[in-house]
Amino acid sequence: MKKISKKSILSKYRKEALVLLMGSSIVVVILLNLSTPDLKREIASQTEIPILNEPNNETTNAANKVEEEQEQQSVMLSEFKINYAKLLQTKKCLNTQNCDFPDSDPREYNLSVLKEISLKLKVLRPQLISNWFRLNFKVKKEIISSIKLEDGFVKAEILELLNELTLDESQAYLPLVLDEVIDHHNSELIPRAFDFIKKTSTPQNEIQTAKRIANTIVSGGPHMSQAMSRDVSSIISPNTAEIYREALSSLPKLARETEYLTSALSEYELRKSGG
Repeated sequence: MKKISKKSILSKYRKEALVLLMGSSIVVVILLNLSTPDLKREIASQTEIPILNEPNNETTNAANKVEEEQEQQSVMLSEFKINYAKLLQTKKCLNTQNCDFPDSDPREYNLSVLKEISLKLKVLRPQLISNWFRLNFKVKKEIISSIKLEDGFVKAEILELLNELTLDESQAYLPLVLDEVIDHHNSELIPRAFDFIKKTSTPQNEIQTAKRIANTIVSGGPHMSQAMSRDVSSIISPNTAEIYREALSSLPKLARETEYLTSALSEYELRKSGG
């Protein structure tokens, strides 16, 4: 890089340039809002820096691409804010009980509101996945807490979301899933819940999780017990197999859940042996 004469710069552009001495070299910091175009050209020509108001095609294309991506992100965030506001508004209808939903009886009204909440979560899910790392804690908590609502479709939407988020983003919600799904009465949620449990399982949490599941298999309702017994094979591990064997010994011999859990343990043993 060609050196610039300190004397020439200071004498000609004393007010327009800031000169910093670094050893024997001179670094000229150009302010982008300089009103003297000759100064920019002078320094650019001597330091081989492209003139800012004459970018090459490659620079222009890169800048345009960045601008387009920023515009797309801005549009997505705007859509998310609108859809999120609609979700909050709909959730409030459960408390106010005076929104425009069928209301021949309280049960019909609540079911209609919950159905609308599940639909809004479905619309939001792709936007949530794309922007999760941008969202603050309050928004994330509001979304995930929807799993506490007494509706299988709403719970299913939250499970779908959790299964699509990364492990780091979703692992903290395992206790909530155990409370709101494993201890719930909707057996159709079990495959999604077990996918999430398998995803977030660690040596530190799998034993406690297995005890919760085994307890439901033994003492839960028949639909939940059978659903868990049928699908549990995928989450049995060397650390938890004995817990499920103990649960099996507590089940009635001719019960359907006994058949399912026996099969699940056999599948685990076969998998462990490499079969």
